[in-house]
Amino acid sequence: MSNRKYREEELLDALVVDSEGHIAGRVGSFVVTPRTIIVKLYELEKKSRTEPDEEELVKRLMEVVPKKKGLLSKAPSLEDLYADVRKELGKEATEEVTLEDLVRYAEVKGVEVPQRVVEEGVKVERGEFPWGLVKKIGVSSIDKCLLLREPMGPEGKERKVQRRPPLYGTDALRGKLVIDSEGRIIGRADRFLLGIPPGILITKEVVERREVPDLDALERQLVPGRFKTRKDLYQTVAIFHGLSGQLRADDLKSRYLLGWAQSQGVDIPMIVEEEKTTEELVVDWTDIGKIDDVILLKKSLEELEGS
Repeated sequence: MSNRKYREEELLDALVVDSEGHIAGRVGSFVVTPRTIIVKLYELEKKSRTEPDEEELVKRLMEVVPKKKGLLSKAPSLEDLYADVRKELGKEATEEVTLEDLVRYAEVKGVEVPQRVVEEGVKVERGEFPWGLVKKIGVSSIDKCLLLREPMGPEGKERKVQRRPPLYGTDALRGKLVIDSEGRIIGRADRFLLGIPPGILITKEVVERREVPDLDALERQLVPGRFKTRKDLYQTVAIFHGLSGQLRADDLKSRYLLGWAQSQGVDIPMIVEEEKTTEELVVDWTDIGKIDDVILLKKSLEELEGS
């Protein structure tokens, strides 16, 4: 095992895979005692729930917003909707309009609130094991993994140890995570390959993450926190940059909002963007150690790429 040391929080949510390629769960917490370290596991179970469909609700509410009077009156805008919501609910002009406000407004207007089904993962405890079972700590750009030195039976049951993996076709292999001998998740299996010996094609993945300004969050921070309306904000941005009124708000947002905010000392919210690149890697069947929930390799990525 590598001599690198990790903070406990760095290994939370790590995938835990036993020596047979069975996924035991993910790391939920660590319990450090005078004599040992216990790793507690969890698993995500999908649960369905219904919630208001905000996008569809806004569309329906736009149809009941009072239209402005006058020969040159335009169709109501989103800001008109929010203004009427505040008026109906007795909110201040600078207060944020939430989804709950939109639902209450719909009830006032007699508009049926559309619903959507949302699936979310709920953490369920899945047992524990001593830290001494950990053989490798693998961290890659895809995910982090604890590879165990022994099999862990489902819910405490003993698992059989296979000496060599049987042959599997493409349908059984495709999509399985592939983990090298250092415990690093390097990609997913793509297909079975014929040859002497046979092999598998792996889609090796590298995920690059970088922090970039979150313009949507910045806009929400400024309206209605600092400006009453979106129009007020972008009028100010346009004047600051010496621009005419021909640019749309979305253009001002994408090209000029950040520069104005930085000049005013506004705290810029950031978001992490991911960019994934892939590359094909052929692995001989003789270099496969185990196949179960995942595929465990006998060699490190560096050894495979150098062979």
